[in-house]
Amino acid sequence: MIACGTFLAKLGKFHRLPIENFCKAMSTISKNELKRQLKAEQKAKEKAEKLKNQKEVEKKEKTVKVEDPTDAAEYFKIRCQAVEQLKAAGESPYPHKFHVTISLTDFVNRYSNLEAAQICKDETLSVSGRVHAKRESGNKLIFYDLRGEGVKIQVMAHSAHYPSEEEFLKINRKN
Repeated sequence: MIACGTFLAKLGKFHRLPIENFCKAMSTISKNELKRQLKAEQKAKEKAEKLKNQKEVEKKEKTVKVEDPTDAAEYFKIRCQAVEQLKAAGESPYPHKFHVTISLTDFVNRYSNLEAAQICKDETLSVSGRVHAKRESGNKLIFYDLRGEGVKIQVMAHSAHYPSEEEFLKINRKN
């Protein structure tokens, strides 16, 4: 019995059996086999706990996105709700004027010589066109395909280029 107690003290956190059962188990299997079994149990428990935590995190990260309805009446209803929400928030859903500083064709001609990923931080321009596609690449990066005047440009909206993340969300309607 004393040998079992000393061995039990060495096992520390792996101890799960009462001393009597532990001593009986010692007589049927070796110390190394018992250690291996207890270690395997511990790893299985840790793995299950880790998997559970991952599932909880994934549930929290998932956001509910409204898919484009195929029914025209449902689409109209959703658009009317969006307009009403903007009006309730005090924003004009159809602003009367929008100041354009450069046309899309002039923009393409002026900035076509830029390198890939080059950013002109000292200039702020306003262009107008129709958004043909909006692609989200994570929470902080959105790509817009803007078309007008027979040309197409891709606009990259990254939260790092905005004064705050709240403003990024407000402007890109992700709140």
